[in-house]
Amino acid sequence: MADRDITISGWQEAWLERTHPQLFQYCTTLTYTLAAISIFMSIRSLLLTRRCRREILEEPSSRASIFATCDKKMLSITRCQFLVSSIFCFNTLAIWLVDAGISVFAVWNDVDSNPEAYTAQLWLDLAIATVSMLGLFIFVFMVFPMIQMMIFSWAFAKYHAKNASFDGTLAAYVPELRTLTTHLAQMWMMAGFLLMAFWPVYFKSPLRLTIAEAIYGSGLAWSHIATMLIWRSEEIANIEIKPRMSVKDAVLLYGQHGMAMPFKKTGEHVLPKFDDEKQALLADSSS
Repeated sequence: MADRDITISGWQEAWLERTHPQLFQYCTTLTYTLAAISIFMSIRSLLLTRRCRREILEEPSSRASIFATCDKKMLSITRCQFLVSSIFCFNTLAIWLVDAGISVFAVWNDVDSNPEAYTAQLWLDLAIATVSMLGLFIFVFMVFPMIQMMIFSWAFAKYHAKNASFDGTLAAYVPELRTLTTHLAQMWMMAGFLLMAFWPVYFKSPLRLTIAEAIYGSGLAWSHIATMLIWRSEEIANIEIKPRMSVKDAVLLYGQHGMAMPFKKTGEHVLPKFDDEKQALLADSSS
């Protein structure tokens, strides 16, 4: 496809080149502020864990109540960490939307000014290139997080399999997994923000976009799991931790359990079955 030299000037050029002074100042300030908050919350969680362990050793008979209190406080800290991760995510999205808006309007104006340059062949070549890159991005976006989940599941199960009380489900390890997944989500979201904020848009653009898809896919995947562990832990407590998670298991963990989050799997509240609803309707009509 023939390359076109589309001119972008003024603050828009500085924005895309990541030399805009206000953008640089904002991104730098936000990075340092959120990093400081994250470090502070991490130190708090470490001190809380140490204090909880000491209290359990001093009062073994109150182990359950001490652990429950500690878990409640740790959950509050984890939610703050998740909030930091979400702030990174939304700021990344805001910067990306401005990038996309500037680029789209630049192309729109160029097409309007030079319609003869945009031939049918050029549009066809552009469509082929777009579909090819989109396929690559979707592949990286989905596969890279799944590989991480399988490795994480294998390592976690192998580490805890040495424990005689290991029952193979998430129930006993929700607090630990909640902290680990939230920190992983936070690290990936921060990496994505740094890439989006400081890497010029058109400098090695294909490489930049491929890395961005891998980072954002990872951040969203771990954020998804962290969300379930923070707010829907009861619904996923019986999920089995397998030493060798298959691709199917990774897909189920990432998708099916997330879509089923609003439904509590209890005897009082279950998804209605077709046969039960049919019998109920027939009984009502006959009466």
